[in-house]
Amino acid sequence: MIKKTLLWTIFAGLIFSGCGNYDCCFPSVIKVDPTSVTLEPATANTEDVEVITSLSWAVADKPDWITVYPNNGTGAASVLITANVNSTGNERKGVVTFMAANGDKAKLNVTQTDDTTPPALIEVTAIGVTPDPAAVEVGSTVLLTANVSPANASDNTVSWSSSDETVATVSPAGLVTGVSDGSVTITATANDGSGVSGSASVTVTTVTTVTCTVTFDSNGGSAVTSQTVNDGDNATEPTAPTKTDHLFAGWFTDNGTFANSVTFPYTITGDITLYAKWEAVVAPTYLINEDFEGFADGTLASTLPDWTLTSPGTGGGNQKVISSGGNNYLYMVGNTGGAELQHALPVSLPDILNYEVKFSTTSPSTDRPVRLYANSSIVVGIHYNGGKFGANNGIGASDYISDNTFPVGTWYKVSIECDLINMTYQVYIDDVLQQFTKGSDTRTVFDLSNVPTKIALVATFSTIYFDDIKVY
Repeated sequence: MIKKTLLWTIFAGLIFSGCGNYDCCFPSVIKVDPTSVTLEPATANTEDVEVITSLSWAVADKPDWITVYPNNGTGAASVLITANVNSTGNERKGVVTFMAANGDKAKLNVTQTDDTTPPALIEVTAIGVTPDPAAVEVGSTVLLTANVSPANASDNTVSWSSSDETVATVSPAGLVTGVSDGSVTITATANDGSGVSGSASVTVTTVTTVTCTVTFDSNGGSAVTSQTVNDGDNATEPTAPTKTDHLFAGWFTDNGTFANSVTFPYTITGDITLYAKWEAVVAPTYLINEDFEGFADGTLASTLPDWTLTSPGTGGGNQKVISSGGNNYLYMVGNTGGAELQHALPVSLPDILNYEVKFSTTSPSTDRPVRLYANSSIVVGIHYNGGKFGANNGIGASDYISDNTFPVGTWYKVSIECDLINMTYQVYIDDVLQQFTKGSDTRTVFDLSNVPTKIALVATFSTIYFDDIKVY
């Protein structure tokens, strides 16, 4: 009992005699030196820490923004503490715990500072404004540019101002607008407080519009209205004039020689006269040219010279010349029987044979008013049926049909152009080349099975009127 009391007395005395720290009396198996480190916010900031122990050890815990290398070992070692970049904007703290094999632990306090140091201010030292000088017309604009030096200035923006806004104004982007005649200074001032500025002189002028007259001399053709055009602008192409027995061949700046043609739109730089060029139209030599004007009203078709009534229709007396409104034309009736009037062609024919005829009908019934024969065989048959035309392939095949844009009760000019070299033909209605369709086949050119020897006017089921028959 006396011995136990003596031991506790000695222990208490040691505690109160200066060994108040427990670790100094019973040292841990593992320690770190130093126990605290502070790292900068930038990347790759590191500190060395000594791990003091005789046992094996490993990192037991740490924040994810801290790397420890090596993170384990045996006995005393130097380790490298590294922190990731601190982009949080705030200081941050963490603890790295090292644990010895016997379970004892040592803690390292890590502090990483925040990046609170503002970047160094780079002031503007010069501003150049371009273009200088500049010119602008009243109501127009010119863009000025502020060239700031140095290029890496902390604030390279500028404010624009005009010395006289009654002469010119300037936008925040440097766009100058002319207001009235005069000169003005446009200034760009740095926004960084440095007081640096640059300027350019701008002259504003009023535009005087000069107009030019473009006169069109049609050289005997129909009149063409002149044009008034601003100097430097373009004249537009007028409607082409017309002239009897002539084709219009364009506008020229020179008359007579017609060496300098004009292409529209044409830029005008002063008053100018443009001259029409014409090409004379040579009238064709007609093999047949019949307009029925030389025959009295009621003249029977069977009595017309060079024409043969091969089929009388409902009666030969129904096929006759009619005079109406000062114009003569041929009246033919089919109805219950076909009427056909034929005219032979000369033996000698041109390489391109053209056949024209005007016809009209008030009946929507199917009819074949225009035909070309090679002796007794039809080589071209033009079909009409209440709004549509048709053509065959020259060998009696069923019709190819046009679009439905030709109503009854209208005079139509049917033209057949036969190429007797290539043995083909094309059909024009009112001088427009026609496309004809049969199923999926659309064409404008058809085959001729033989050279035509005669033409025919036919009224198969309808009453039809014919006029102006021409072959050339």
